[in-house]
Amino acid sequence: MSAVPDYWIPFLPVRTDPTSAQMRLRRGAMAGPDGTAAPLRTQSRILLPAPGTPLELYEEEVPREGATVTRTYQLARWIDGSTHLWVGRSKQIGRGEASSGLRFDLATRV
Repeated sequence: MSAVPDYWIPFLPVRTDPTSAQMRLRRGAMAGPDGTAAPLRTQSRILLPAPGTPLELYEEEVPREGATVTRTYQLARWIDGSTHLWVGRSKQIGRGEASSGLRFDLATRV
């Protein structure tokens, strides 16, 4: 099996209710080089679930092209001259389907 990037986090479709067609995307885990499937830690609070619950996204929130969430600092000046700084986030459609590069049963020359 080939290696995948550290930032690659798979999301698996799961049904919310067996009688309904509604699906959610639940965070999965990739097997590490030693065979463990421990989930990677996120680098931001966007993908941080509530304690004790799995991370699930509505399937309509992630288009087939993917999604890119950008975090930027925002600075504004109020009418009294004071400045206010906060962190803003914006979501945009991704650049297209991506690939982790995961491959199985590789034959290599020695």
